[in-house]
Amino acid sequence: MAAKPLDWKSWWDARSKITELWPGWSWSSSLGDQAMVNALQGGQVHYRAARAYDLVHSWESVPLRDVISTLQKLTIFTDEAIAEYETATVTTTTFGGGLVLTSQQHTRKTEKTARIVRPELVLSEFCDYLIQFELPAGVTLPTGSRRGGKARVPHPIWKDAGIEAMSWMNKNGRPVPGDRKQTLLETHILNWVGERDYYPAESTVRKHVVAWIEQYNPSNSLTN
Repeated sequence: MAAKPLDWKSWWDARSKITELWPGWSWSSSLGDQAMVNALQGGQVHYRAARAYDLVHSWESVPLRDVISTLQKLTIFTDEAIAEYETATVTTTTFGGGLVLTSQQHTRKTEKTARIVRPELVLSEFCDYLIQFELPAGVTLPTGSRRGGKARVPHPIWKDAGIEAMSWMNKNGRPVPGDRKQTLLETHILNWVGERDYYPAESTVRKHVVAWIEQYNPSNSLTN
């Protein structure tokens, strides 16, 4: 039996596709970019490229896996991507002399930038990863978008946190780009769950807040 070909797509096409899974990734492009970075680093999505090289020294090729393993930020274009990543250099310093020698290792991290030419990934694996690990709790996928696999079971506190967020927006208004209300709402929710002995990452709070902003309707809030 012949192997089924993988559905390779450019990173540009894949990045455009994720807003079909959840419109919140178009509301906050930084969240979408981070979701893509997480998917590439997660070890469940195959990727490849024609070439990756140091942006400063274009003659110096860089193994793509080394870029992805410490990837910090991606800027994606139609047929290439600019990746910010880290490298680590370990040096050893020796003290003393004679029969008494002491060695100490030091790790120095260096920020680097690589240009990735014609990068591709397997779209089905990419979408599966986003659905299972990156979608905020409570998000309902469009019909036909689920590609198998089980979604995460959200922590039960997020249901009540969603009600609190809706109440906050009823009092303060729905955040819109540029008015800083989203940041205030994120801070409010971070403090609210902290008072209940739950301390999620700020990025997790942001994902939920963006979802609640999308869902918010003054006439039909979660306070019911």
